[in-house]
Amino acid sequence: MHLDLPTLMIAGSFVAATGGAFLLLAWWQNRAALPMLWWAGANFAFAAGLPLTLQSSQVGSLSMLVGITLLNLGPAFIWASGRSSNARDVDVVFVAAGALIWLTVSVLPVFRSMPGAQATLNQSMIALYLFAAAREFYHQRTEQVTARHPLIVLLVLHALYFCYGAVESVRAGWETSAYAIGLWFNLLHFETLIFVVGTSIFAVAMIREQSELSQRIKASTDELTALRNRRAFYQEGQAILTKVNAGEIENLSVIVFDLDGFKSVNDRFGHRRGDAILKLFGETTLRILRSSDIVGRVGGEEFAALLPGASAAEAHEVAERVRIGFAEASAAGDPDGFRTTLSAGIAESEELSSLDTLIGQADAALYRAKHNGRDRVEIYRPDGAREGTVVGIASAA
Repeated sequence: MHLDLPTLMIAGSFVAATGGAFLLLAWWQNRAALPMLWWAGANFAFAAGLPLTLQSSQVGSLSMLVGITLLNLGPAFIWASGRSSNARDVDVVFVAAGALIWLTVSVLPVFRSMPGAQATLNQSMIALYLFAAAREFYHQRTEQVTARHPLIVLLVLHALYFCYGAVESVRAGWETSAYAIGLWFNLLHFETLIFVVGTSIFAVAMIREQSELSQRIKASTDELTALRNRRAFYQEGQAILTKVNAGEIENLSVIVFDLDGFKSVNDRFGHRRGDAILKLFGETTLRILRSSDIVGRVGGEEFAALLPGASAAEAHEVAERVRIGFAEASAAGDPDGFRTTLSAGIAESEELSSLDTLIGQADAALYRAKHNGRDRVEIYRPDGAREGTVVGIASAA
């Protein structure tokens, strides 16, 4: 069967409408997945725009004007999908900018007599939005969403194809219609079929990956402090200690933190103030610790951090930075200037240490810090005179 240009355009419109319906259904099943709704809008805009441009090849006709406007909105919606999937605000002005520029310029009499210039402008704006969308997916905040990689490839290839079309339009001349460019224009609709099908599939896969990842993170995160919860801390900590005992990591240090006099804060100022202090501690540690460190809330006002590859002396420096930073931040953020302090104990792993033993040693050092006046950091020493009893943190169930 011979596939001429109108056949390809009609097929492209049908495939885009089908892909839009597929994405819309996926969004309906997960209303929080706004990126799929944006992408569905892109497919529907493309599906509606193609038949309108097919109705008339006359430059300046109403159907051509509306059709190309919709075709400009499609890539803008894809950019909005990328922005939304990256948990960023969608600038509606930027979404509409391409279509508005097209509508504004298209009413100029000089521009209406230059179809080649129209094609160059249209293709350049589409390429710009596609590159911007690829950039959004590239800068997503997690590398664990693997479906975004083929999306980026498809977006970049599609954008490059429009860049080539813009160059060909310039070479053909401002007064040459896009229909006269030849092979590029015919292949555009075949390439677009591949793009629509591929991106619809991978967009749904990406959003589902993000949803599953979000659920896993939520299940392992303390809601108040945004740190790992007790169970997640012990699970990840055991995995790290296994690598230490296997020789894959040279050493491991643990810091156990406890907020000084936290009960009195709740008694004097209420639990709302106490919650704010706990949240502040979480923000302080996340700002200071490395991305490879594991920190979690293991009790009411008790926290623990695992520092892979760090010696006890290096961990002491980190704990001091947390102690000072937290005290300064609590005083600066408190309307009454109330300064909350913390104490910390540190232990370094020995050969074939267990996680319970390591945390117990750090807890013993914490006990000494409390005994010696609080608002200080102590390192566990086996011969320490006051380090006989391990209290506080027990192993996770």
